[in-house]
Parts: sequence; structure tokens; C-alpha cells
Amino acid sequence: MELLKLRLHLAGNLVLNEGNLALKKGQQRVYLEEEVFKELENIGVEEDLLFHAYNLITSNTGLVRAFFGCPLIDARHGL
Repeated sequence: MELLKLRLHLAGNLVLNEGNLALKKGQQRVYLEEEVFKELENIGVEEDLLFHAYNLITSNTGLVRAFFGCPLIDARHGL
């Protein structure tokens, strides 16, 4: 009887862990404004365009996701 309880307990933990992993995968990443600014600097956006690009991208969460979701070469050409 104790062995059965132990197996059920372990199986329950496994199911919970798998459920938690599935939830984490389904959640969208939320990027901080500081991350946007740093990435713009990292890809070499010219200083006189930096704040304009930052304001444009951070004005819409969809733009932020698109900015971080596109390959580096496309991010440079998209601005």
C-alpha cells in the first residue's frame, strides 16, 4: 500500500511539473524598455536616431515582440 502511495505521489509530481513547463512555454516574454534601448545600441543604431527608434518600438508591444523576434540583419534594415 505504501509503495502504491509513493508511485501515485511521484506520478502526480511529474504531471504537475509537465503542466508547469507547458504553461511557461505558452507565456509570452515581456521585454523591458531598458532591453529595447540596449538592443538598439547593440545593433548600432545611430545616436541621432536612437531615441526615435526607441520611442517608435516601445509605443506598441507588438512592435517590441517583432523587434526581438526578427533576425539581427532584419532588425537593422527594419529601422
